[in-house]
Amino acid sequence: MADAAPSARLTVGQLSDRVAALTDGRLQADLSGASDLPIDGVAPLDEADGRHISFLANIRYRRQAIESRA
Repeated sequence: MADAAPSARLTVGQLSDRVAALTDGRLQADLSGASDLPIDGVAPLDEADGRHISFLANIRYRRQAIESRA
């Protein structure tokens, strides 16, 4: 069995552009910092570092979002 080709990694800027395009501009991000940083994966707020993206759906976790490196 042949090895699967690695998937292409997105940068923060590319992800932001794709989300905006897929939602017809309803969801947009204000990026802070370099938009060319590669995203290595998705992680919970308390485990994420500068290579991950994360998601905040409940305001109770606002502090974790602020303290997260995601």
